[in-house]
Amino acid sequence: HGVNICVDLFGEQPGPWNSVRLAGLITLLNEGYENRIVIGNDVYQKAMTRAYGGFGYCGMIDYAIPQLKEYGISQATIDKITVNNPIRMLQF
Repeated sequence: HGVNICVDLFGEQPGPWNSVRLAGLITLLNEGYENRIVIGNDVYQKAMTRAYGGFGYCGMIDYAIPQLKEYGISQATIDKITVNNPIRMLQF
């Protein structure tokens, strides 16, 4: 029960938005919401794929996860928001 939050679009575009998303995510994690968060990617335009110059489907893996580690987020928390929480949220 309750609310879950998805933070996505990492690597979607150059500029400050990746940093803003990351800062918000780290704040939520540091405030104890790791059981209610998932992270992911949105690739909804051809221009977002690597073949056309975008980050493709790896923005989360190539950008977000290394940055989370750099800011001291544990591997256990990363596993929770990338694996365990999605499994729990998608069970019917």
